[in-house]
Amino acid sequence: MSVDIAQEQELKDVLTTVKNTMSPLRGVVHCAGLLDDGLLQGMSWEKFSKVLSPKVQGTWNLHELTLEDSLDFFILFSSAASLLGSPGQGNYAAANSFLDTIAHYRHTQNLRATSINWGILSDGMATHSRVAVKGLKPILTEDALNVLPQLFNTVQTGVISASWEAVSQQFPNLTESPYFQDILKPIAQPPKKTTSSIFETLLATPQESREAYLVNYLQTTISGIMQTIDGQLSPSDSLLDLGMDSLMVMEAINQLKTDLQLMLYPREFYERPRINSLAKYLAGEFARTYEKKTQTNPEPQEEFFVSSSPTPYTLDKKLPGIVFILSSPRSGSTLLRVMLAGHQDLASPPELHLLPFDTMEQREKELTRSHLGEGLQRAFIDLKGLDATQSENLIADLVKEDRSIPEVYALLQELAGDRILIDKSPTYAFYRETLDRAEAMFDNAKYIHLVRHPYAVIESFYRLRMDKLVGSGDSDPYQVAELVWTKSNQNILDFLKSIDPNRHHLIVYEELVKNPTQVMQGLCEFLEIPFDPSLVNPYEGERMTDGVYNQSMSVGDPNFLKRKKIDPTLADTWKTIRLPQPLSETSRQVAVSLNYELPEPTVVIPQISEEVISVRGLNLCLCNWGGHGSATCGQTVSVRRDKNKELILCLHGILEQGLAWEDVAIPLVEQGYRVVAPDLRGHGKSDHVGVGGSYNMLDFLGDIDAIVNNITDQEFTLVGHSFGSVLAAMYASIRPHQIKKLILVDPVIPSQTNESEAVEQLATHLDYLASPPEHPIFNNIEEAALRLHLATPAMSEKLSLRLAERITEPYQNGLRWSWDANLRTRAGLEFNGITRSRYLSILKSISTPITLIYGDKSEFNRPEDLIIQEKAMPTAKKIILSGGHNLHIERPTDLARIILK
Repeated sequence: MSVDIAQEQELKDVLTTVKNTMSPLRGVVHCAGLLDDGLLQGMSWEKFSKVLSPKVQGTWNLHELTLEDSLDFFILFSSAASLLGSPGQGNYAAANSFLDTIAHYRHTQNLRATSINWGILSDGMATHSRVAVKGLKPILTEDALNVLPQLFNTVQTGVISASWEAVSQQFPNLTESPYFQDILKPIAQPPKKTTSSIFETLLATPQESREAYLVNYLQTTISGIMQTIDGQLSPSDSLLDLGMDSLMVMEAINQLKTDLQLMLYPREFYERPRINSLAKYLAGEFARTYEKKTQTNPEPQEEFFVSSSPTPYTLDKKLPGIVFILSSPRSGSTLLRVMLAGHQDLASPPELHLLPFDTMEQREKELTRSHLGEGLQRAFIDLKGLDATQSENLIADLVKEDRSIPEVYALLQELAGDRILIDKSPTYAFYRETLDRAEAMFDNAKYIHLVRHPYAVIESFYRLRMDKLVGSGDSDPYQVAELVWTKSNQNILDFLKSIDPNRHHLIVYEELVKNPTQVMQGLCEFLEIPFDPSLVNPYEGERMTDGVYNQSMSVGDPNFLKRKKIDPTLADTWKTIRLPQPLSETSRQVAVSLNYELPEPTVVIPQISEEVISVRGLNLCLCNWGGHGSATCGQTVSVRRDKNKELILCLHGILEQGLAWEDVAIPLVEQGYRVVAPDLRGHGKSDHVGVGGSYNMLDFLGDIDAIVNNITDQEFTLVGHSFGSVLAAMYASIRPHQIKKLILVDPVIPSQTNESEAVEQLATHLDYLASPPEHPIFNNIEEAALRLHLATPAMSEKLSLRLAERITEPYQNGLRWSWDANLRTRAGLEFNGITRSRYLSILKSISTPITLIYGDKSEFNRPEDLIIQEKAMPTAKKIILSGGHNLHIERPTDLARIILK
């Protein structure tokens, strides 16, 4: 007869049948049990109750319903897990401890009972799952049955076949237990290395020796996990090929996180399955995390999780409404999702990661070897009442059949019944195209835009090493975090502009944790559902916060389960955070648009020094950041070389000055570079040419050549803006051996001039030379600064004042520009034999790596000019920034990052 002994009535019916139709009941053997392993941190009560039910409730039912029977034996099949412990089986160990306890209880009542703590039975559950206790050996079922009669008169007995040396190494505390002292006494226990000692030893180990140390450490650690002899694991063998399964991988990751104090993710292991490659990688990551030093990392790419941006999507018949939580990662979306999961009218599973994909096969391919796909599996477990294996099989079938994503959404909505489906997947905001697919698939979808202060998001993203989760390579993790926050919120804000305001709702994380009831009441009004107090008690009840398997990470925020209630102090964590670099202009603009306060960063700003060199009788002033010198222009000094710092030489445009590069120079200097930006002849504080002098192209190139010879004999980076980009390009073609890389900012090319126009332009220039134009007169410095600000509205008031002070001089009762008025004519700049076609030929001859940076709002280049430039420099990298012509003033931080890359 088959019966669930945890169901009292079912068991009572069976025992009644036995009494009425069979011989008297003389004995009970309780062998029932279930496994549902999981890390204790992510273990839900559901997992506990499932495993406890047959052991606890079932045993108690047998005890109560047989009290009137005269039994010869009451045998309870317990487990060694309740004696030794068993990693990942906290629920199973607890369930079997109940069997041991009730055996002793029955003896106090003069009732028969024997609890047997079996080790691994050859036909038992352990043979169908991974054994978490190392050193246990299988016991043949025949041998177990033979020993069984000898145990009837005992209360509790352990029957275990083991290598006690291996067991004691895994559980060193057993040597202090009186129960095991007789067995373990002969075994010499090696001193166990503590976590802190491993971390401290690695920290004290020279960087060049850490890789070898980690190879030995990994061999020992992973051998223990795989239950092999240390020497059997070759550093060059693939651990996956040797049988390391996903549970072992997760166990290894957890051990590494503890010993090395590094947050690690499964993909980091799967991408480096050999000990030698993993050791090399961990050595680098350890140094990057715990040794603060200047280093240049690649600029992050805007591509995460999926290999390319999603394609547009159309659906003949849209699906019913759904609610999307849109946010950047680390914005509190797990907290909000779990809060919503407590409402009876909502179905709010973990990250589904469905929207960017067309089919389940595509999704499987993109998310392979990552726990990111487990949210959907966890959703099916809850909505369909499946266990982990059944849910895994269901998804495998959906992949095999290559079911479309709308079909999967439809299935989820069907399973949700009358409840509204919530889809919370922060990766959706990475691409604007993904958000558009939501409108294409669903009818009248609603959107919750969840925002959090960028400082808190960036710090949390960095601390949890989520740049590794998204696969950003060796890019600077802070830059990746900022890019993710900025692009996500930009995309969401842009997307929501096209959505009816009644279909989107803003939630500020800081308000959510400070005033959860008020915020959730407003959200319920938006969703048109009644407010439920369970919404503000996210740590109560079953809300799908555990992982799917023992080896799983908690789906969503890995820190969520570390708290027991909503913590209002999290609203102010951003106030204590100091980022290593200021936010970019774009990030600041997004933050301000979301009404976030951005205190000025507390950084030490590198000071400018002005230095003079004499070139063919002219004193040229050089703005210098990060190098030697403290003189001011007007004094002639010898500009010293600094071979320890790589040089970046910046050339300004016509009518500008070297100081205009300061906001670009500061972040470059903070990364260890030296930046020099000369005032070109006639500009800034450099000399005018005087009567008979000229401002021809060759003059400017000769000046640059002399400056370079004075300040460096090493390769350097050359940056040019506008007219400065023409000089930079020509110089790079003339002196290619000196230029490491060439950066052209909103570059221009000579205009095409026909013969009649050439004559007219020459006549105009001669007229200008005969009677140079007069500078305007300003009443005060503020008026001059305002003129600069009007030309470049993005320029700060502070910078406009500094620039105005530097390039004005007293005149009559006011001020006027100090740069040479003849520069207004551009006389000679276009008439040195450098025609448009010849200049394009020069561009084609440049062998140095080139980056072209344009402002999307710049009006200095016609579309046809851009096409011609790109054809002349086909290998150049092209970058478009939001801004106008003067990107070095409008977007200095972003420009500095590009230069660094």
